[in-house]
Amino acid sequence: MLPWLATASVLHTSYQLVLIRAYEANDFAVAYPVARGVAPIATAILGVALLGDRITVAGLLGIGLVSGGILLIAVGRSIAVAGLIAASIAGLLTTAYTVIDAHAIRLAPVAMTFVAWFFLLDGIIMFPIFAFVRRGRVLSLLRSEGRQGLMAGFTSLISFGAALFALLLAPVGIVAALRETSVVSGMLIAAFVLREHVDRRRAAGAAVITAGAILILATAASSTI
Repeated sequence: MLPWLATASVLHTSYQLVLIRAYEANDFAVAYPVARGVAPIATAILGVALLGDRITVAGLLGIGLVSGGILLIAVGRSIAVAGLIAASIAGLLTTAYTVIDAHAIRLAPVAMTFVAWFFLLDGIIMFPIFAFVRRGRVLSLLRSEGRQGLMAGFTSLISFGAALFALLLAPVGIVAALRETSVVSGMLIAAFVLREHVDRRRAAGAAVITAGAILILATAASSTI
């Protein structure tokens, strides 16, 4: 498991740094769908080719709908070239780390072994990078944003930890597609909590994502009966 754990750490660190660049260059509403939209279908293909996952035609159709719906949300919005490149690279890195994570956690003697080491290494690697980039401002940033950082870390432990365990139980393409339905949740929060405007295209994209998720879940349920 250890070489794969090391590879996963490198990929996740690269992903986080590239995604930060994408968020700096564009609005979150643009960068996030682009970064996440390319991942599910590419992950499904690699999961079948490299890990021996089995996905039905209906499951693949559902994954395609999720990816298409995510990209539909981003279509028509202005995006800087640098941000588009960064978001696209982040999407490819998402595909790579998801496949590696799935392989590594399936090799672990106990799933929690991989999860615990993964989060420990992530903290060990990212904090020195943060300290270097924000040198001279570390203490002030920890005081002003420490609470938000702790909340983000705690929710990340729950959400991504759950995703890692899901990779142990289901094909990576299915997990990747269902994970990206968070785009719909984010849009609902934007609409009803942040009072942001949701146009017809974004609503249509959310509907396509939801339809894909329902198709995936229906396929998974029928295969277990």
